[in-house]
Amino acid sequence: MSGAALAAGLALAVVGCSQSAANVRVASSEAGGDGTLKIGVVLESTGEQKFLNEAQRAAVKLAVRDINDAGGFDGRDVQLLPAQAGEAATIAAQDFIDGGADVVIGPTDSSSAPETIDLLSGASVAIISPANSAAALTDYPSSGYYFRAFPSTVLEGQALAELVQQASARQVAVLHGGSAYASTVTEVLQDRLASQGIGSKRVPVVDGPSRAVQEATATAADAVVVVAREQVRTVLDRLLEADMAPSAIFLGSGATAAYGGTFAKGALDGVHGLLAGDLPGSGFQHRLLDLAPDLEHMTFAAEAYDAVVLAALAAADAGDDSGSSIAGHLLEVSGNHQQGTGAEPQECASYAACVELLREGKAIDYRGQSGPVTFNHNGDVRTAAFSVYEYGGQNLPRSSGTVRVNLPEQSRQ
Repeated sequence: MSGAALAAGLALAVVGCSQSAANVRVASSEAGGDGTLKIGVVLESTGEQKFLNEAQRAAVKLAVRDINDAGGFDGRDVQLLPAQAGEAATIAAQDFIDGGADVVIGPTDSSSAPETIDLLSGASVAIISPANSAAALTDYPSSGYYFRAFPSTVLEGQALAELVQQASARQVAVLHGGSAYASTVTEVLQDRLASQGIGSKRVPVVDGPSRAVQEATATAADAVVVVAREQVRTVLDRLLEADMAPSAIFLGSGATAAYGGTFAKGALDGVHGLLAGDLPGSGFQHRLLDLAPDLEHMTFAAEAYDAVVLAALAAADAGDDSGSSIAGHLLEVSGNHQQGTGAEPQECASYAACVELLREGKAIDYRGQSGPVTFNHNGDVRTAAFSVYEYGGQNLPRSSGTVRVNLPEQSRQ
C-alpha cells in the first residue's frame, strides 16, 4: 500500500532536451531493428522503497515468458536484458543503450523520469513507465518516445471528486501538502467539484496540522479530503480529535496506507482511501506468485506486465523491433485508432490472442491486466481505474469498489 508514495507527483525540473521536434508516436519511420526485441527494466528504487522492485521484476519476467511461449517476436525469443536493482536510473538507462535495448520499462519514480527520458529518447529507445504519475510529464519533450501505463495525477483529482460527489457532500475542505502532486490533485479536485455545484476550501497543511484542521472544521465542511504525503498521521489525529466523522474523511493516494496499530482500534473505521489502478485478477496474482513466491504485494505489477506486452504488440504491428517503430505503433495496439480508417478494433486480452488478430490483418485494442491501456498523443492513458478502499476496525484498508475516470475530451486524442 505504501507504494502509493512513489506513484509520483514529485516536483520536476522540466527542461528542454536537444531532440528533433518530430513526434514518432504519429510519424512514420523506417524499419531499423535487428530482428530481436530487447527489453530493459529500470529498478532504481532503494531504501524504504526498494520493495517496489520485485513485483515489477516478476511481472516483466512473466510477460516475456508469455510472449515467448506464444512464439516471441517474428519467431525469435524476446530478450530481457540484465538489470541491477538499486542502480541510478540514468546509469541503468545508459547500460541498456549500450546493450542495444529497443524499449525500457521504467522508471518507477517520477523524479527520475526527465533525465532517463533524455538519455533513452536521444538514443531512439522507447520508454514505458508502469508508475510515473507527475502531471508535468505530459508535456515533457521526448520526441514521442515516452509513454506511461499509470494515470496522471490529473485523473486522481477527478476520481476524488467522484468519490466526494457519491457521498453527497455539499461543502468540502481540502487539506493539501506542499508538493507538485498535491497542487495538481487539489486544483483538479476543486475544479471538478465546482462544476458539480459543490463548494470547497483549500487549506495548506504546511502551516501546521492543528491549524489546518481548525481552519477546515471552521468551514462547517461535511467532507474532508487529505491530499498530502507528509504529516498525514498527525492530520488524521487532529481530525478525529475535532469529532470529524471517519466516513466524512477521504484520502488521496499519498495518504492511503496500512495504518494498523498507529491508531486506536477502530479509530479509522469508515475512512475512505484511493489508489490508482484496479486490483489485478486472481489468476494473474497466482501466476505471478508461482514465479516469485516471496512477493508481498502487487504494486505496479499489472502495469509493468502490460507495458511489456504492449511493446511487443507494437513491434509485431510494425513488423520491426526498433524503438522508433515501437513508439510509432503503441497508439494503434493500445486502441487509439484514427476514426474512419477501417473496421472497429477488436478487443483482446493477451499477447497470443492479440498477435493472432494482427496476423489476420485486424486492428486491435489490448485490454490488459491493469484494464484498458489506451494511450493518447501525449503518451498518457486516456482512461484509468482507481481502487476505492474503506478502513475497518483494524485501521487497515480493504477494497470496496472502483472509480473509472477519463481525461478531458480535448486531452483524449
